[in-house]
Amino acid sequence: MEIEIKYTEPGICPVCEAMALEYTDQEGRDDYMDLELTWSCNNCGAIGVEGYRMTFMEHFDVVPDEKLYLKMQRKQKLEKIEKI
Repeated sequence: MEIEIKYTEPGICPVCEAMALEYTDQEGRDDYMDLELTWSCNNCGAIGVEGYRMTFMEHFDVVPDEKLYLKMQRKQKLEKIEKI
């Protein structure tokens, strides 16, 4: 049986609106980094899935090629000098 979902907030049951969700599984969906979290409600017994579309936050653990990085830095300095 499916119901019309009128209340949709992460972590809150869309059936009884209780903050009683217990997450049982997570799954990445595709190359766009979508995420699905399977849940069950400890208050009313409903089960379902929360869907997330992840967005870019930052780069981390970046290690540049030292020779290319230094070459790029020199080029940028020369460009700045030429503009003066």
